[in-house]
Amino acid sequence: PNLMGDSVTDRDLRLAAIRALGDAKDPAAIPTLLPLLKEKDVAIRNRAHESLVAITGRKDMPADAAVWERVLGKGATPKNGESDYSSFDPSPRNPTR
Repeated sequence: PNLMGDSVTDRDLRLAAIRALGDAKDPAAIPTLLPLLKEKDVAIRNRAHESLVAITGRKDMPADAAVWERVLGKGATPKNGESDYSSFDPSPRNPTR
């Protein structure tokens, strides 16, 4: 029997992969997730946003790639192939005392 069923699609696999990136909570996934906030598919955008929130802890952030890039202070695609976010600190920049 086919345990996955006949309805498994590339979209389903993409959604699962995006969730896995969030579950891993590895900041190196941020450059991969940011462009997905521009996808036409709402489910892909929402899942990418959920994963970014899981990685950064920034529940206050909208599902807008430009806002994420501005707040993180980095570009979406590093030129050297390495993540610019590997040392990302998800704590608020101006913590209240």
